[in-house]
Amino acid sequence: MASLVLFAQMGSVHFSAAASPDTVFVRQQVTYEASLRIREASPPRFLVPPQYTPAGIEEADVYQLPFDSVRSVGHVTMGTVKYTQYTYRSAIFPLTAGVDTIPSSTLTYTAVNEADPYASESTTAQSKPRIVVVLPLPTEGQPADFSGEVGQFTVAATADGQLSSGRAFTFRVRVTGTGDLALLRRPSFTVPWATAANLSDSLVWDSTGTLMHGFKEFRWLVTPQSGGRWTIPPVRFTYFNPTTASYVTTVAAAIPLAIAGDSVIPPRHDSLSVPTFSTLMRTLLQPLVLLLGVVVLAGAIVWGAVRQYRIHNS
Repeated sequence: MASLVLFAQMGSVHFSAAASPDTVFVRQQVTYEASLRIREASPPRFLVPPQYTPAGIEEADVYQLPFDSVRSVGHVTMGTVKYTQYTYRSAIFPLTAGVDTIPSSTLTYTAVNEADPYASESTTAQSKPRIVVVLPLPTEGQPADFSGEVGQFTVAATADGQLSSGRAFTFRVRVTGTGDLALLRRPSFTVPWATAANLSDSLVWDSTGTLMHGFKEFRWLVTPQSGGRWTIPPVRFTYFNPTTASYVTTVAAAIPLAIAGDSVIPPRHDSLSVPTFSTLMRTLLQPLVLLLGVVVLAGAIVWGAVRQYRIHNS
C-alpha cells in the first residue's frame, strides 16, 4: 500500500502532505503527515512562526500526535538542497466503510520581504484532498463475541485488596496494544459468589512512535458474599488484526481466590425456623389469652352477683 504524497514548492519554503496506508479496514489507523521544509542555505525570516491547521475529518476518530524536537524535527536532502523539516502527524481511524476523503491541510506563514520589508504578505499553502479506501471487516470467521475492536492487543487481569467476605476488593482488566483504545468496550464480568459494581475506566496513551498505542483499564468493585475458595473466570478479549486480516482471541488467565470469613447472606429455609415459629405463636396467642382473661373476669363478676343474690334471699 503506497504512501500518497503531495509536494508543493514555494521558493525556499516547501509544504507536503502524506497519508499511509491508502487502503485500510474500518477502525484501522491511517497516519497523516504534513511537513514544512525550510531551505537551510537561505532560510526566510518569518514575522511570526508558521501556523499549521490540520485537515478537518468527519466520520473518523482523529488524534493529533505530539510535536517534539526529537521526532518532529529533522533534516532532509532533495537533490543537492538541504532542508530542515518540521512534521505534524495525525492518527486517523475511519469509522465507516467506503471511500473517504481527507480534506486539505493548511500552512500559513508571513516571510519578510528582503527587498521591501513593508511589502511582506501572508502566504497560505494547502494540500490537495487525499482519498483513502476503507474496507469493511470480514464476516467470515467473525467470532460471536467480537464487538468491533481493531488493532493488536493483549489482555491481563488482577485482583487487589483484602479478600474477605463482605469486604470489597478491586478487579482490573487491562487491554494493552496499538489501535483506537478509546473505542474499546468493557468486557462482561459476573461471578455468582459476589456482587460487582462498575468503576470508572482509565486510558493511558504512549506518545512515542507514530502508531497510537497504550492501554485501557476496566475496573470493578467486587464484594464477596461468602468465604471459601472461589475463582474469577478467564476474561476473553476478541479483536480483528488488520495486519493479518484475521480475528484473534486473547485470554486473561483465571484467578483463584481464598476468601476469608463466613456467609454475609442470611440462610434461607423452606419451613419456619424456631425463632420465626415462636414469634408467630406469640402473635396468635396474645389475643386468645386476652379474650380468656375477659371471659374469666366476666364469669367472676356473674358468679359474685349470683352468690350475693342467694345470700340476700336465704
